[in-house]
Formats: sequence, C-alpha cells, structure tokens
Amino acid sequence: MTDIIIPDDELPLTPLAPRPAGRPKGSYAKRMTDVEKRTFINNAAREILEHHLSYNEFVKYCKDTANMSKSQANEYWTKVWVLLKKKFELEKDKLILKHTQKYWDIYEQALVSSDLTNARNALNDLAKLQGLNEPDKVHITGTSIKLNFGEPDAQ
Repeated sequence: MTDIIIPDDELPLTPLAPRPAGRPKGSYAKRMTDVEKRTFINNAAREILEHHLSYNEFVKYCKDTANMSKSQANEYWTKVWVLLKKKFELEKDKLILKHTQKYWDIYEQALVSSDLTNARNALNDLAKLQGLNEPDKVHITGTSIKLNFGEPDAQ
C-alpha cells in the first residue's frame, strides 16, 4: 500500500481573507445618520399611534418610506415600542402627581370649611391613588386536595 503525499509546494496557498468590517458588498443604500434615525423613530411612533399599525403594516411602512429590509424594520419596531413605553410611563407619573395635588387641594379646602366628610373622602381617594389601602394578602396553608378516580380496573 502506498501513501499518496502531496508536496507542500503544490498545495494551494490562498489564505481565506477575513470579512471586511461594515456593510456587505452588494449594499448600495445610504445609511441613516443618528439624527435621521431619531427622526424616523419619532415619525414611526406617531404613525403607529395615529393609524394603529400592526407589525406587518409597520414593516410595509418601513419598506415604503425608508426602503428597509424586514430585519431592519424589526429593529426599529422594538426601538419605537421602547420609546412609547417610556413616554407613557412618564405621562402616567405626571397624571398621578397632578391628581395627587388636586386631592390635597380638595382636602385642604374641606378642612378650612370644616367639612370632615369630604376631607375623609379625599384622604381615602389619595390612599387608593397611591395604592395604600390594598387588601392584605391571605396566606392559605394546610390545604390538601384529595382526588378519587375510582377503583383501578382489574384485568
């Protein structure tokens, strides 16, 4: 049995070239700047809220307005929803603060006019708004459930 050996000088020596950094070779579209990205995200959020876009409608919107791929549209979909969640959390906090201030004003007016019923109602509403009067959790221990499936079949 003879071993087949290829001499080193006959081996192909073309090393694999590392992938170049950045975009693929066939990409021809212009990249968005940071300002354009922020503007697009704000406009997309407005579009989602005004027209109640679903995910597929949003992808179509991205393809039509910015010539994006589906994967790029998916990235912007998540960015837009992060932005919307932050916006509405801030608005919710502002609304709670505004209501709290109004209840305190009602409470002070009720005390000045010696209207204790409305003062008490204002305090109860404040407690509800701040989640202070939620019921205590009930801990149930020692509960057992017995299931009777009948007698096993004798065969």
